[in-house]
Amino acid sequence: MVRPVRGELLLKVVLAVLGSSDVGRFPERVEPSFTSPVQISDEMRTLRALVVDDNEANLVVARLMLERCGCQVETVTGGAEALQRVQEVSFDFLLMDCSMPGIDGYETTRRIRTLPLPEGRQPFIAGVTAFVLPGEKERCLSAGMDSYLPKPVSLQSMHDLVLRTLQRV
Repeated sequence: MVRPVRGELLLKVVLAVLGSSDVGRFPERVEPSFTSPVQISDEMRTLRALVVDDNEANLVVARLMLERCGCQVETVTGGAEALQRVQEVSFDFLLMDCSMPGIDGYETTRRIRTLPLPEGRQPFIAGVTAFVLPGEKERCLSAGMDSYLPKPVSLQSMHDLVLRTLQRV
């Protein structure tokens, strides 16, 4: 989705993620790239995920995708909130927006990697960014992220990321 997000477009995307064919009063139908079915295992249903993003629309879409992959999902709107939450709950997976005001995703990840966390486990962290410049993946990895996911994110790429998380848990 392109910023600024129009309410009508957001509603269409959310309805599509939920699998609803009823887009109500809106004339054209949105064909999002994440409508394909995915296989959900019992292991996937045990994964706890935290989505960190300063954009409400991105939080909704990422949450819905991860829920369609079977994950238990929480959301926070910034790096400081994420730092607090990871010290309270043991997450298996973090989906981290790289470009946020205040503490960005790179710095948030660096700090998480130094924290004593519940159960002594570091979560799998995937950086999400609209910047697809050369070197962006390396920047994510050097900040301590385990993976990099360029926007727009498809349901299939999210599912693949969840599967990679399972291999590490």
